[in-house]
Amino acid sequence: MKGYLKLLVLSKLKKNPMTGTDIMNMIEETLGKKPSSGSVYPLLKELTNYQFIFFKEDGNSKIYYINKKGENLILDLIKEKETALVTLIHVLTHAQGIFSENYENAILAIQSEKNKFDNVMYNVDIWIKMTSLLIVLGEKNKENVENRNVVRNILEDTYSKLKEVIKEE
Repeated sequence: MKGYLKLLVLSKLKKNPMTGTDIMNMIEETLGKKPSSGSVYPLLKELTNYQFIFFKEDGNSKIYYINKKGENLILDLIKEKETALVTLIHVLTHAQGIFSENYENAILAIQSEKNKFDNVMYNVDIWIKMTSLLIVLGEKNKENVENRNVVRNILEDTYSKLKEVIKEE
């Protein structure tokens, strides 16, 4: 989950500078669970040490900012997470039967044609929320066939709508 947290923090800092407390509140708002300061501040220190972000002191607070190196890391992390998402879909498909085989093949085909979608802007916040939900759903619904079918229908509807958007371009 640390890679997802890193991506979330960097993507939010790209939009606005934030304090550590602001970052913790944003994570809680986005993921539904407040992280401990023991997970956020070491991450901020790591990102600072590797010069992906920097901070300015404002009284007792540090305000964190992203730099160009951090923005490039966002792109690298997105590519890494895309690969992880395809793997997750593959695992869920075979382990729990949530997706149909045709749906899995469609996802893999879209992934293999990724170069055609280079100009598409990724909404990182929604992507992280969706990935987090898939992980939670996979854990909670191992035995619940009804919920798996609901999830499958939602994902198939989403897939159809995305296909329509692609056709419009």
